[in-house]
Amino acid sequence: MKNIKLTTLCFSFVFLSILSFAQIPFLVKDINNGTAWSSPRRLTKVGQTLYFEAITNLGWGLYKSDGTAAGTVMLKNFGPNNEIYDLTDINGVLYFRVNDGINGFEPWISDGTAAGTVMLKDINPGSLHSYAGGFFYYNNKILFSATDNVTGPAIWTTDGTAAGTSVFKDLDPGNIQLGGVSENMVVLNNTLYFWGNRTSSPATTQLWKSDGTVAGTEFVKTMEGVVTHLVVSSNKLFFGYGGGPTGLMGFWVSDGSAAGTELLVAQNIALGMGVLDFELLDVNGTTFFRGNDPTTGKELWKSDGTVAGTQLVKNIMQGGISSGPGQFVSFLGKCYFVCTTDSAETEMWKSDGTDAGTVQIEPTYSGCTHPNLHVVNNNTLYFSASPWTGNTGTELWKSDGTTNTMVYDINTGAPSYSGNNHTIVNNKMFFQAEEPIAGVELWALDVSASPNHVLDQNFKENYKLYPNPIGDRIYIEVHEQVYKSYQILDLNGKIIIEGKVTNASIDAHGLKNGIYVVNLLDSNGNKSSNVVIK
Repeated sequence: MKNIKLTTLCFSFVFLSILSFAQIPFLVKDINNGTAWSSPRRLTKVGQTLYFEAITNLGWGLYKSDGTAAGTVMLKNFGPNNEIYDLTDINGVLYFRVNDGINGFEPWISDGTAAGTVMLKDINPGSLHSYAGGFFYYNNKILFSATDNVTGPAIWTTDGTAAGTSVFKDLDPGNIQLGGVSENMVVLNNTLYFWGNRTSSPATTQLWKSDGTVAGTEFVKTMEGVVTHLVVSSNKLFFGYGGGPTGLMGFWVSDGSAAGTELLVAQNIALGMGVLDFELLDVNGTTFFRGNDPTTGKELWKSDGTVAGTQLVKNIMQGGISSGPGQFVSFLGKCYFVCTTDSAETEMWKSDGTDAGTVQIEPTYSGCTHPNLHVVNNNTLYFSASPWTGNTGTELWKSDGTTNTMVYDINTGAPSYSGNNHTIVNNKMFFQAEEPIAGVELWALDVSASPNHVLDQNFKENYKLYPNPIGDRIYIEVHEQVYKSYQILDLNGKIIIEGKVTNASIDAHGLKNGIYVVNLLDSNGNKSSNVVIK
């Protein structure tokens, strides 16, 4: 990978294109030149463009990328200590919150140009913060939460201009200290729901709803404790509730009315435990969640919105020991998740909502372990994990639901590639990864459905081509197999040269400058592939 990586740095977008074409992860750009990290994060799709924050010697800045080095540019620098938060796509415009060092944390917008990356409005004037966030598009309005020194915390609305940015609803008129609004907004049956509060003693959280008008924004029910995010499933609202009256802590459902907001199952909940870990997921009308029963511990539960239909799916760890399922992902009609097994290892599981249909993807001590689930695309689940055998550290993997395969060893050897923030834009999966030459930078992988060339996923275990870029002869460092013949193909899959491997090398003097796929074949016709540039 290091040869390919160095070539990427030197030979620009043409080589990046073939790497993505061949389904090998590639460095998009070394933003913070050399081994210094740019640490790209909060990767967000806006229209057909990727936006993210990264850091250089100038400080944190807002960037955009089209997947090429030339198309990866900084739009605005905000200084060394000013990170960017809550990046949100609303109708192709980026909304976000940042402190520019002058105006405090305020709402900003970007149209993808440097000139069009501007503060929307200084809501809390001067260096005071409005903490604007939770940007949400509903009923032809852009809503968000913010606070100023006149109304205090409230719901605001904007049309994308400073003049059109104003208070939409003050939940506690006349009290500038209270009336906080959750940044979690959801829509059920064309009605907007969110959490708000009007009092601080005793601590309360209140369910509110809105039809998009000020008059139609009204209080539904008070919950005297702490609640999780709202999740819509089975045409109802679900949430976890704890910290209130003992008999009311557990998993709740609401139809949007006070009478229809009720406890489904009591749980053994302390703050930050069980259903208060925000692990709720809808899969085709079934809500999966991490329950916390005093008998079984934290295990996988499900609900259809009724008391009878809210039940334990499987007690994965026996004896009241928690398996702690988490990282819920909807994939191929099932709930995929990560939990601790009886062997005290962290593995990937899947569930169809039944005990028998809740199974580990691979046996323990085979394939990979300690997975971190990322994103689904084209019937493939991408995740990071460590192999049980080999010495690759944590790398990028993929699953078809039954078999897990390592995509590529980005950070060769035992070190991990530290990949996260996986976001798909225009058939490219962007993510942050670490590699010793460039440090932690922006990477991408082509995830289109049918690439023309799919390289053997284990070719690095079999051989290495060098040098790369190549000269008139390609040398082969063989690790396991002895290859008898070779094929050199162009980007259209046409064989340009083929012949016998002689003295562990290939004659390439007849190749023109360009990018090629090299296939090596053993005596049984087994083939491994690599990419070279001349």
